[in-house]
Amino acid sequence: MNSKHFFICLLTFANALATELMPKQTTSLRDPRRKIFPFMQKGVQNWDTFLLSKNKKTLYVGARDTILALDIRTDTTIRVKHEIQWSPTADKKDNCALKVKNKERECFNFIRVLVQLNDTHLYTCGTYAFSPTCAYVDLTTFSLVKDAEGKPLLLQGKGVSPYSPYYGNTAILVDGELYTATQENVPGNEPIITRTLGSSSVLKNEHWMTGDATFVASFNIPAPPNDDKVYFFFWETAKEYDFFEKVIISRVARICKNDVGGKALLQKKWTTFLKAHLSCSQKGQFPYTVIQHVFAVPHPGGGAFFYGVFVPQWQVGGFWSSAVCAFDLNAINKVFDNGRYKELHKNCSRWLPYEWEAMDPRPGSCSVSPSSDKTLVFMKDHYMMDQTIRPLYNQPVFVKLNVKNTRITVHQTENILGIPYTILFLGTDQGAIHKVVVVGSDAHIIEEIQLFEKPEAVQNLLLSPEKGILYVGYSKGIVQVPLANCGIHKTCPDCILARDPYCAWDGRKCSDNWNNKYKSMAGKSNFKQDVETGNSGLSCMRSSGKSRASSRPITLIAVVAVVFFCYPDTVKVKSKGTGRRTPNRRREKVGVRKGRTLTVWQ
Repeated sequence: MNSKHFFICLLTFANALATELMPKQTTSLRDPRRKIFPFMQKGVQNWDTFLLSKNKKTLYVGARDTILALDIRTDTTIRVKHEIQWSPTADKKDNCALKVKNKERECFNFIRVLVQLNDTHLYTCGTYAFSPTCAYVDLTTFSLVKDAEGKPLLLQGKGVSPYSPYYGNTAILVDGELYTATQENVPGNEPIITRTLGSSSVLKNEHWMTGDATFVASFNIPAPPNDDKVYFFFWETAKEYDFFEKVIISRVARICKNDVGGKALLQKKWTTFLKAHLSCSQKGQFPYTVIQHVFAVPHPGGGAFFYGVFVPQWQVGGFWSSAVCAFDLNAINKVFDNGRYKELHKNCSRWLPYEWEAMDPRPGSCSVSPSSDKTLVFMKDHYMMDQTIRPLYNQPVFVKLNVKNTRITVHQTENILGIPYTILFLGTDQGAIHKVVVVGSDAHIIEEIQLFEKPEAVQNLLLSPEKGILYVGYSKGIVQVPLANCGIHKTCPDCILARDPYCAWDGRKCSDNWNNKYKSMAGKSNFKQDVETGNSGLSCMRSSGKSRASSRPITLIAVVAVVFFCYPDTVKVKSKGTGRRTPNRRREKVGVRKGRTLTVWQ
């Protein structure tokens, strides 16, 4: 048997020994096997906020004291088209120095909101040295819109942009109206969800979130029946649990676009705000309670999956770990539309399920009118749902030990046969990208890419499926990362074992399939790929037509008890003590106890 076929079973054996997922390929900066394209602009720091133009040719970046327009028409180079310097005035910086501990880090204008209003203007907001400020950008001149005196037209940004660059925030433009969530005051203990711009009423929330609420993402699913709602993801201290230490949990909140506030009650306040607990946990493990980031994958018909990155509140053994959980929009809405509410029992200061009689309209629904006094009275104190929202498969789709993920983006793609797959791109606090493919309820790491010489956090991810590029933002610049890296696999077995939907063996080399270019080709049967199992033996032997040569035994000692799979077309396995040998049929499960000998025929 060819030695490359032996690798199949040996790899499976090694995977079974490991208790945690390891990347199939790891590359570092300047590794010739992995092309990445870093870009920096002198003097520009904190490349935090990204906005892709409608024609996909320009990437707008909000940084510290700077707004950039980058030409990204080519896959390997970035060029600065325009640049706006937008720094706080000297007076603002002086006032900021009185409010903060470290003026050298915080007394700048960190751009936190960047949205495209139309073909001619952007709208942007920044911290502006602890004095949140907004402005319009004229795209024809790429400059801040000026007032009648020729000075930049600056607008109040309180409640739209955070005061501090360290406070979480999120913003989304829906039908010309800007929905934002952040902290509204200097200390950072007044969370707010607000709506500005557009023709609708400016609305804010009551004290329905705890002071430390930290927002990470917001979404509107632009298809009926869910296009009338906006969803916000955040974490906060849970008041409903009795514990000796404060407990942090993750939430999703929902509001309706047609909300205009109340007339007599909840004037200029949301009347449809509801929040629910998101659970991301693995049986027998500490729960992952602190949400870091979320990406939405809409489905035809108005549905969506939300993929969220979570970390535990407490480090286990001094190390971080991360999990990705996927939530179904239908499951979220089911809790909001049909679930029970919680109520604070003031006599015992406990949040308990509220037994109630049905109301019409239902509190929190998009049918609530400004004059629905009975419903609004109820809403003031019943904004929290009793039921917890569980993830798909009732468990994380991906867990990684010794890693703290900071960002996530998701690509829905297909293999050469048109079978859909979900690929996760995860940024870490140490400057790595993990490329992960989800197969049913399981996942594996295709690749780990180390982007920097020294560890630093990935601050933003933006995916351009049309270009096949991932844009990674960090403190000093941006990195272009091609989605596919098929050329690293030099042989058919290596290509198949990668289990990468972007890659297929064409008979001569491992070819790039990220844009499904082989899907429509008449000769697609010539291309080999196995995302499900990575069975290179069957795929590559059929491709080459070679038969198995004579075998020789290699003996290994199991250091832990393992269960693994092998294909009889590639190897034969015998475990002393069990006396079992794989029969001549489809792959079979083989168990090996600790200390027993495993013999593999190569």
